[in-house]
Amino acid sequence: MNFDWREYLTLADRLRTDGGQACFRSSISRAYYAAFCTVRDRFGLKDYQPGRPGDPPVHKMVIDTLRSSGKMPDREIGLILDQLRTMRNEADYLAEMTVTEDYVDRAIYRSNQIFQKITPST
Repeated sequence: MNFDWREYLTLADRLRTDGGQACFRSSISRAYYAAFCTVRDRFGLKDYQPGRPGDPPVHKMVIDTLRSSGKMPDREIGLILDQLRTMRNEADYLAEMTVTEDYVDRAIYRSNQIFQKITPST
């Protein structure tokens, strides 16, 4: 049975509720990875593994593939995922940054936007 990456989004919401910098930062990271891994798998990029010098890292490759798509919904997903990745990088690497609850809410919102765009409406 495959892991449901959406569970990371549920965890992101719980971490946001717990509060504090460690939880806020972890929440943003989980929101990003929920969206990233789902998009990567959904668009058939799961098996991509850079192996040659100059190959782009998988995160950049997935985002660039979507942003250069001929389909507007794919480009929108790529843009949102890129914004979410920037937020995750800031939360993970900028110790001097104070992560606010509002910033966490925006990350969770963006992740939810991606799920809404890739989930067919019934």
